[in-house]
Order: sequence, then C-alpha cells, then structure tokens
Amino acid sequence: MTDLMPEGRWAKILDLASDRAVRRPEIYHATRSGRHPGKLERVKIWRAIGNLTRAGLLTHTRQGFLATDDGRRALREAHRGQNG
Repeated sequence: MTDLMPEGRWAKILDLASDRAVRRPEIYHATRSGRHPGKLERVKIWRAIGNLTRAGLLTHTRQGFLATDDGRRALREAHRGQNG
C-alpha cells in the first residue's frame, strides 16, 4: 500500500489526520508549500485528499478527515522506510 503514498503532501495529510479529525482549511494551511498560487495549491491538496480517500487511506466524518487504519499503517511504513 505504500506505493500509493508518495512522500510530501500525502504524508503530511495522513500525519495531520492520524490522531484526530481535521477539516479542509486546517489541511490546507498545514500542507501548502507556497510554491504555487493559492488556487492551484487548493486544487492540488483537494486532489490529494480525494486520492487518499479513494485509496482507503483517509475517510471523511462529520468532524473532518481522519486517517484510516490502513492510512496510519502506510504512514508508519513510510516513516520506517525513511529512517532505516
């Protein structure tokens, strides 16, 4: 499953949503790179959220977006791969 999760934006979103539900504006502020205009950043982040959701790594609840068990597992594996 980690082949679905490139480093960068996806990892930041999963890390942010791994222990609590987060809303879209919070995800945007935490993951924007500043390299692109605001509208393009929002589109890239929204696509990443959609891709994570379709891959089963992120789910949407009333409180916001939350990493699934598979998402947290993929994030741990990615961190393990970077450190070792």
